[in-house]
Amino acid sequence: LPGLESDYVPGLEDWVRELHGRADFHHILGSVHPQVREFKARFYRGDDFEYQRLYFQHLAEAAETGLFDTLAHPDLI
Repeated sequence: LPGLESDYVPGLEDWVRELHGRADFHHILGSVHPQVREFKARFYRGDDFEYQRLYFQHLAEAAETGLFDTLAHPDLI
């Protein structure tokens, strides 16, 4: 059965929902990747501690969307 790891980025929920609907996935793993250049360019403002807090905030938001079955590597930061 197919599975998918899918990134959470605030504001892209509708697109992610559409992406998830393209196949009959058995399990969808949600993730936040703060080390990805595009994510960092969009959200990092020079304060490392605030960036860590934002990572956990985004994980919580991802969980609340209902788009994912589980969340990946909550300790990545």
